[in-house]
Amino acid sequence: MKIGQRNCLILKEIINHSASVTGKALEAKLHLSRKQLEYGITRINEYLEEQQLPILERVNNGRILIPNEIIEQLDFTRLEQENQDVWLSRDERGDIIQLMLLSKQQELSLQHFITELKASKNTVLSDLKRLKDELPDSSIQLTYSRVKGYQLEGREYDLRQRLFLVLRNILSGRGQQAAVFRIGKITQKQMEHMRNMTETIEGELKTRFTDEMIEVNRCFFALVLRRIRDGMALDIVPETFRHVAGTKEYMVIKSCLSAEGVNSIQETMYFTAHIQSMKINTHLEAVAGQEEVYQAVEETIRNFERIACICFENKENTLHLLMNHSLPALYRIRYNFHIGPDISEYVLPAYQEVHDMVKKSVTPLEKIIGMSFPESELVYITLIFIAQTSREDEEEKTDRRPRAVVVCQNGITVSHFLLTSLKHTFPEIDFLNYMSARQFYQYEEDFDLVFTTASLKTSKKQFVIEPLLDKERRKKLRKNVFDSLKSSGEIFPQVETILQIIKKHTNESVFQKLRMEIDSYMVQSDRREGETIEKRKPELRELLTRSNIRIIKERMGWKEAIEFAAVPLLYKNIIKYQYVETIISNIIEHQQIMLIADHVMIAHAGIDAGVYDVGLSMLLLPQNIMVHDYMEVKVIFVLATPDYESHLAALNQLINILEDEKKLASIKEAKTADDILELLQLVCENEEEKRRLECLKH
Repeated sequence: MKIGQRNCLILKEIINHSASVTGKALEAKLHLSRKQLEYGITRINEYLEEQQLPILERVNNGRILIPNEIIEQLDFTRLEQENQDVWLSRDERGDIIQLMLLSKQQELSLQHFITELKASKNTVLSDLKRLKDELPDSSIQLTYSRVKGYQLEGREYDLRQRLFLVLRNILSGRGQQAAVFRIGKITQKQMEHMRNMTETIEGELKTRFTDEMIEVNRCFFALVLRRIRDGMALDIVPETFRHVAGTKEYMVIKSCLSAEGVNSIQETMYFTAHIQSMKINTHLEAVAGQEEVYQAVEETIRNFERIACICFENKENTLHLLMNHSLPALYRIRYNFHIGPDISEYVLPAYQEVHDMVKKSVTPLEKIIGMSFPESELVYITLIFIAQTSREDEEEKTDRRPRAVVVCQNGITVSHFLLTSLKHTFPEIDFLNYMSARQFYQYEEDFDLVFTTASLKTSKKQFVIEPLLDKERRKKLRKNVFDSLKSSGEIFPQVETILQIIKKHTNESVFQKLRMEIDSYMVQSDRREGETIEKRKPELRELLTRSNIRIIKERMGWKEAIEFAAVPLLYKNIIKYQYVETIISNIIEHQQIMLIADHVMIAHAGIDAGVYDVGLSMLLLPQNIMVHDYMEVKVIFVLATPDYESHLAALNQLINILEDEKKLASIKEAKTADDILELLQLVCENEEEKRRLECLKH
């Protein structure tokens, strides 16, 4: 039996949020009345009974319980395919139209689009006009003739690029795999064949692709191979593709294409470049042909450590993550090939200062390809450094603490950032690891919960989440998870145990009052815990106050100068004297501290070298002094931070000032602390005005 698309969506929401879904939440999210939801659940239960599956159950607290057998056994893809009366957004309709045009095997008229989209004639005409206006003028054009119908015309290379982006949009949106198969006329046999081809490539190259890219690539390969057989072969490829000839990837792809009856050199180069732009290496060591990238990655990490005044504890892990990201990223940028979705809006509002430092750090990688990283690629490197600078709390884990895994289909960089974000959001949960869906089904460690970007067939309690969570989404997720865990006694179980002991020795009235007060306290505790998720990052003018600035007229040695510069932080109990000793020792033994600007040094040590709080002090000398015979200094800043994050906003502001020659000259020529404070005030006011204007734009 059919249950209808709306009821399909209801069931999908219940499956995706099985641990915490309530009737009210469904009504609000899907814009349903109470009667509509009740009718929908009735229809769903009738279908489940027909499939000989247990039914959904509503309980007194408003939650909807879904038996694990439904999650594990229901073929939801087939159910969606059987109920295809889909309501599509304007962007989704545009993607479907393009998929129809790029995979068509017959002339397409207006009626074909009306039938597929289940939309009015005026809506489809409006969508076609919008598509025509948005397509690049020179590369691809939407045309219509009475003989050939609607067509997308352009170079085959550009049309394939468009096809890949459209497939990615459709499959990563509502995951409409059934629609792609139907429109593209892709059979299950073809998909199985493409799966085998993908696994062959992974095995031969000792590489793995993200779950998201596997699905997109299978459909893409099937449709492109059909285009080639239909005579739509590449006549030319970009000059940058030609260096792939002779690589291991080229030989593997050549063998795979030959088995498909494709022997064109251009096609082999194209598919090779495509694979290079999205593969993920599984080994850390610099292998033949990658030494230059390996060295550039090491230098990029050193640059970031120097600029951010930090030292990564697990440098090998940072190197591994950045190497894995950089290899395909360099190919993507060099080829201008399938640049991924722009996630800047999710990352930059909270981490702009880290992003600015990353921009200054990636020069070694940019030199390899002779061009700058686009913002949409650079932000992924920012994610890596954010995750690495977010230090995990070293607290003792107990047997009572729920254990969780994270399943993300969006690649190592996003997965690692998501894991870090969830650790900060839920310090009460022991997060074990992140993994792909394929790895999840082979995972043997014991765990209680799974946070996943796509619904999984598992009996474990799962929370379906977005791969990138802003502050509001994290707060909402925290509430949903806690509501679910508290109701099942999986978190704070000791509180419930204590209450049951108390209940034996008091009357019901007193017990209920006591329970209400404890529940209220726990809610406040959750709220306070949630507020600590966002660390406070003081601005430059908050740290570099008048009492922290010293301008002297007498000469002194470099050790004495560093000690004198640090005195304000010692007086305020921000650092121990051990911190100053470590700075001096690092300079003598490792020459670890370098100039951040012309004759300007930021002296700092590790977060575990005797730091109580974030702080910044400054010393302006009358003339340059030589520091341990390797650098000349006139201005010394002493920076202290108890973690890898708290100082970044102020440090980024300071670096921006020091990079301006006029502002730097003003600092060096200052006569009083007020001269410097006036400059800081002016800079901060200008930044506030810029932020205000940015907010108005959005």
